Amino acid sequence: MSATKERLPYIDVAKGLLILMVVWGHFELILRETHKTSDPVVAYWDHVEIIWSAFFMPAFFFITGLCGNFNKPFKKFVIQSFRTTLLPALIICVSITLVKYLTWAPSFIWIVKTMVKDVGFRLTGEWFIPTLFLCRIGVWALAKVRRLWLRLFVSLMSFCLGLYLYNEQPGLPDVWYFKHSLMAMVFMVLGNVLSARRIKDGVYFLSLCLYLVVIMSLIALDAHVPYFTNRIEIGFYEISLSLMISISGILGIFWISRKIGSNPLLEYLGRNSLVIYLLHFTLYEILMGVVIEHFNVSPYISLILVVAIYVATIAIASLCAALLNTRYMRWVLGKGSLNVKRRMASEL
Repeated sequence: MSATKERLPYIDVAKGLLILMVVWGHFELILRETHKTSDPVVAYWDHVEIIWSAFFMPAFFFITGLCGNFNKPFKKFVIQSFRTTLLPALIICVSITLVKYLTWAPSFIWIVKTMVKDVGFRLTGEWFIPTLFLCRIGVWALAKVRRLWLRLFVSLMSFCLGLYLYNEQPGLPDVWYFKHSLMAMVFMVLGNVLSARRIKDGVYFLSLCLYLVVIMSLIALDAHVPYFTNRIEIGFYEISLSLMISISGILGIFWISRKIGSNPLLEYLGRNSLVIYLLHFTLYEILMGVVIEHFNVSPYISLILVVAIYVATIAIASLCAALLNTRYMRWVLGKGSLNVKRRMASEL
């Protein structure tokens, strides 16, 4: 896989498939945590996630390493990372949270204190965003190490350290999810290493086959499937297994996306995966709340509701992404000039 500045359609297709997996996996969580409701159909829907749980979040870090430019000067790199990662999350998540708090919070002082605390310790409330930002900074530093084996070794040790802190030091505050960042660096480093190498199509296919054989064997044996998401379920004895199925799954999804070829819908979802990620939680909460009393009425109704809410969430988030990509809103996503408001005012 050779490094290139040209946008590769199969990467966006892969991201499109991955964000569909992300939104799929949060349905049961939102129904249970926000609306305190369970439904057998939703439980089955959620159980399907086990097929891709081992690789779908590491894949986003891998793709960032694959497509990122880690040769920029540090200041320029940090500013760009802030604009394209933290800025959209801060604007969207803080705005949504503020609206929620204004509807029920006991006082304005409470809102200010709570939001300062949330931003200070969790940044945006969504683990993936601060993890991605800190991971990018770490990989920028590792990219300066010339010896490939040393980069890989340090990133592997970082993975082990992050896992140790997560499993054995739960009392240590995971500020900005730095424990997750330590673990995620190995995937981003691997992506960055492979960006300068050409991988044969057969490797992608064999990786997919390996992943399917291993994951289906684990499921058939009712064995534990290690995974890395907001919740990390990896034992120290599972490190090798976890890395193997994560990497094979990532390369396998690339084989699928390359075979799909150009697909405008999936490419659009992939290009706007960050916006969809940030909005789908709130959209789920709203849409589920409208029809919450219809769950558990019958399996058929529940299935219709699940599919309808899932599709509607993707569709609405995509429309919002289209709005944010318009001329005077692109600055929210870190695109174009941050002085767009000034230009707009001069035109009016």
